[in-house]
Amino acid sequence: MCKKANRYYLAMLLFVLAASFATAIMQSSGVELPYWFAMNETYIVMLIPTVIFMCIAGINPKKKLPFKALKPLDIVLSILYGYMLVPMMVFLNFISMFFVENHLQEPTVDLIYQYPFVVQLIIMALIPGIVEEFIFRGLIYHSHRKNGILGAALLSALCFAMFHLNFNQFNYALILGVALALIVESTSSLYSSMLAHTALNSFSIIMINLMPEDMMAESNEAIQNLSSAQMMASNIMAAVVWGMLAFGFGAIAVVICKKLAKRNNRYEYMKLKISQGVHAVNGEKFVTAPLIIAMVICFGFMMLIQ
Repeated sequence: MCKKANRYYLAMLLFVLAASFATAIMQSSGVELPYWFAMNETYIVMLIPTVIFMCIAGINPKKKLPFKALKPLDIVLSILYGYMLVPMMVFLNFISMFFVENHLQEPTVDLIYQYPFVVQLIIMALIPGIVEEFIFRGLIYHSHRKNGILGAALLSALCFAMFHLNFNQFNYALILGVALALIVESTSSLYSSMLAHTALNSFSIIMINLMPEDMMAESNEAIQNLSSAQMMASNIMAAVVWGMLAFGFGAIAVVICKKLAKRNNRYEYMKLKISQGVHAVNGEKFVTAPLIIAMVICFGFMMLIQ
């Protein structure tokens, strides 16, 4: 199944890139697309090769993927787990900003805040949380899972990180991808990672909507007036503060993951499987030619836009 999953990943990547180029050509020709569609175009396009792959591979998501109903407390813990990962994401984002462009602060992203709050949550938190978890922690992770939990978690996280197609988001998506795979194993349910991912994505939306507009404008103006030296010093201080927060809240995330695993009788099983390391255990290879080709394309694209 590893070979099929890696071929699917390459096909999905090429499909998304082709659609992006087609959209760019349309926009350069004067065709204007609604911003909400532009924000969700990638997820819509990702589903097309996904459905084709499931049909060819004979995958029934209800039978092959872990869609186990969660207990009420597990729902709360899964959401909390997502929020506990926020400082880690912010910290790694600050670290990457010293070396690469910050794609979380692109001007076009601000346009989404013109929509009502609920629409913002659906477009920027819920849809990515559902689609990306279904694909990366669902299809890709579970296609490699029999080869070893730790290896499958790392590989699916690598695929997830590369798919962002920029070094800035690759930095933290790799770590978050592993964390989200572990919560799926802890609960035997994709619903847990979907909830955690949605919570993680919703944090910045909630914070921005809670902040008064005049305060936000003053903050942006103050940042723009900083010299390069002051900006560097500010980023270093922020990285230190967020690093401490990431350590503290990351420790809480570990406790939550452990708690979920014990509540679902998965703790001892996970300890055993993770102790086996990253080497393949059923004769298949995690890394195959299609995945290598995909990696070359992704990192080449990253270098190009950087």
